[in-house]
Amino acid sequence: MLQRIKDIENVGQYEKFASTINLENNVVLFGFNGAGKSTLSDIFYSLAREGKEDGIIRRKTLQKAGEDYEKDIKIEIESDAGDLFTFSGLKWSSRPENMYVFNAQYIDEHVFVSRKLEGNYATIGMGKEGTLLLKQRDKLFAENVTLISEMNDKIANLSKADLKIKDFSSTKVTEKTSAKKLEKISELQLYPVGDEEKILDMIKEGQKHSAEEKALEGCKEEYKSIRNVDLLSIGDVFKKIKKVPRISSKEIAYYLSQTLTTADIQWAVKGYKNQKDKNICPMCGQSISDKRAIELFDKLGKYVSQNKGDYINAFTKDLYNLASKIQNIDISKRIVAFCSIVDELDKAKLLLKKDSNRLEKGLKWTENHTKCIDSIIKKIIEKAENPYIDITISKDEDDAMRLLNAVIKNIIILGDILEGAEERLQKRINRTISADDMGKIYKLSYDAAGIYRIDAEIIKGNASKLLKNQGKIAEVNIKIDDCYNQSRLNKVNDFLKKLNTHLKIEVKNNRYYIRLKQYNPKALEGLKDTIFSEGESKAIAFAYFLAEILDVDKPSNDKIVVIDDPISSMDHSRQSIVSHQVADIMNDHDCQVILMSHDISFLERVESYLDSNTSSQKLEIRAEKRDFIPFKISDYLTDDETVYESFIRAAENSTAEIDKIIAFMSMRPYAYVKKASVADYMKIESASTYFAHTLYCKSNRISFKPSNYSNSKLKQYIRKVIKATKNMFDVNAIAGSYKFLGLDFDKLTGLYTSMPLDSIDNMRRKMLLMRPLLEACMFQFSSKGKFDAEHIGKNFNNTIRANSSNPERKKMCIELKELYDATKKYHHGADGGSLLGISWINPNEVEYFDEVIMSIVNKIQDNNMVRTIVA
Repeated sequence: MLQRIKDIENVGQYEKFASTINLENNVVLFGFNGAGKSTLSDIFYSLAREGKEDGIIRRKTLQKAGEDYEKDIKIEIESDAGDLFTFSGLKWSSRPENMYVFNAQYIDEHVFVSRKLEGNYATIGMGKEGTLLLKQRDKLFAENVTLISEMNDKIANLSKADLKIKDFSSTKVTEKTSAKKLEKISELQLYPVGDEEKILDMIKEGQKHSAEEKALEGCKEEYKSIRNVDLLSIGDVFKKIKKVPRISSKEIAYYLSQTLTTADIQWAVKGYKNQKDKNICPMCGQSISDKRAIELFDKLGKYVSQNKGDYINAFTKDLYNLASKIQNIDISKRIVAFCSIVDELDKAKLLLKKDSNRLEKGLKWTENHTKCIDSIIKKIIEKAENPYIDITISKDEDDAMRLLNAVIKNIIILGDILEGAEERLQKRINRTISADDMGKIYKLSYDAAGIYRIDAEIIKGNASKLLKNQGKIAEVNIKIDDCYNQSRLNKVNDFLKKLNTHLKIEVKNNRYYIRLKQYNPKALEGLKDTIFSEGESKAIAFAYFLAEILDVDKPSNDKIVVIDDPISSMDHSRQSIVSHQVADIMNDHDCQVILMSHDISFLERVESYLDSNTSSQKLEIRAEKRDFIPFKISDYLTDDETVYESFIRAAENSTAEIDKIIAFMSMRPYAYVKKASVADYMKIESASTYFAHTLYCKSNRISFKPSNYSNSKLKQYIRKVIKATKNMFDVNAIAGSYKFLGLDFDKLTGLYTSMPLDSIDNMRRKMLLMRPLLEACMFQFSSKGKFDAEHIGKNFNNTIRANSSNPERKKMCIELKELYDATKKYHHGADGGSLLGISWINPNEVEYFDEVIMSIVNKIQDNNMVRTIVA
């Protein structure tokens, strides 16, 4: 537990701060903006987290004019265990255990919603490491967008100058551009600055080969139409053509057993027995003319011609496929393209003698060879239709078939020959890019103004950076996945539900996401910074903070919890829920809670949720004060009606003139806030004029008359207020025997300095007196006998101009005018003022106003500038 902030030196507003107040278990620190609350919050955050010393160092108090010594930072904070945490130089001597601080730094470091949307999901980083990684990733994405935009601007410039170069400046770059293309862009070589003549000679030499390049490109394109062809098995082709399917004895025996009758068998046996010799028909020995013999041979013929079987069907199918394969080679078309390519390569002198020898057989093909191949195809189809016929292949057909296979080999070899020709040509012209692109790169490298070269270098450099960033993004994504914590996520979502948010954090692929409701990509384009409001981000951060400090894996006792303004930018409903959550932690009694805020209503609400046995120590932070100031919430959480009435009531029990003056000055604004009728208010305003202005005021209708402020008239004034406000005051007790003689410089100075700035009550009193005191000071610089109270602004401006010849006096006049304008907000009914009222007073501001006005008052007195009032 932190017991005392012993010393803070030279950190922001805390130039010399040494507190004597011991901190209790629950501490409420209230401070207006500018009081030093954020600085103190950063000190706590630095004490709780290693590596956050910069938050203190960057707030080092600046040297003032005339100070020639170094202002060293020094911080000492005591614990109830006797430990002294010291910051001197660059780091803390030690840190308390289990200290948690929620403030702007915590939010920034523990919650980050990515601007890189993934469909209707936004990636969210939670926790210190996850948030840092997601910020790094988004920074890389944002940098890539800038790099791509700059690259495309430069590419557009080159395009306008007709400097489109393949794989460099021919197309725009996008987030989806491949790493391979980015590598090509980054690797483009510009020509050395001093080699212009040499490169120009190379370009001229390269142009000589443009016809060869064109011829080679044409050959490569034509080769695409003939390259897809397979070799034939000549032996297999001839074997299939010559083959006659065999009929087995088993097949014939089976057929005869199913078809021959008993009479057929008897006739066949009889005929066989009558056989004369082996050269005569075994059935009858005579010519086959008998009816039965004819029938037998008919049956055998039907079997042979009709019942072929599966084997014959497969054989027939193979023959048809073979004919189709040879026909699809379309040798006549391929040979024309083949000869054309060889002829072009030869003309362009890209064909070696050994290549010509390798292609010799292909060049021997003639029309007669084509006819022979067509004849073979026809015979194969004929064989397929009747597999049992004998096919004869002529020698010419045999030679053509064998040459066909040689031509196919030549076509395949031609592809290798084209690749070799291209390699030789590139070596000959010594470049890997076209002559056209060489000329463009020459122009990039040597343009007179150097603009194109600069653009090209930017494109190359940005492409290289994009590649590096892509690698870094991949690495960061892996690390982001490792930050996933399901247990912590469940607690955060529970708290978000309690905080009455529509937000729920989901998990996809080990990453935290928030689904966007009513997702409209076009509507979000360019507005990604506003996907979540500040209040929503703070709600997520506070939910994560609550999950962190209430982690069941960590001991709940001896924790130090600092919470700085958790409700800013939240709606009233969510503020109330946060107040309840904070009060629950304070009610726990197991940890020290230091609650910091500039919102007094929030602090009051937290107080209302505390248990009856829970109390809080209330301290105020004031700018340039050496210690905290104890305060009551009621000092600030009040209204103008209560404040003005309390001033009037104070005069009922006091005989001091200052209390009488303040009471009479309060009556007019009191009637205003009580909404007196216009008629009643006008009467009160008229009777109170010289409680708002000085004796230096005079106009055609306003002039100070002592008789109007006699004791009886003051009592009449009080009764007018009673009538207008319907509130009873003790007229006799307030007025007594007092009579008002007006306000001049000496009177106002005496009254104003009689009240120290030791309470909010006195600060409000001094603000009431400051308005006429400003007029009194202004009059001392004026050359007029009196001034018009109804045109006070004009009088201030005239006074400034009247002192233009004296810079010091003019400066003080300007300060008086600025103070007059700044204090209007605290005066109800003031001309040109606001309705803010005196209850909303800011002590830091009052102390500053007091410093300025007293500086001017002292100079007026020291220089005997007080003027005599003209009657």
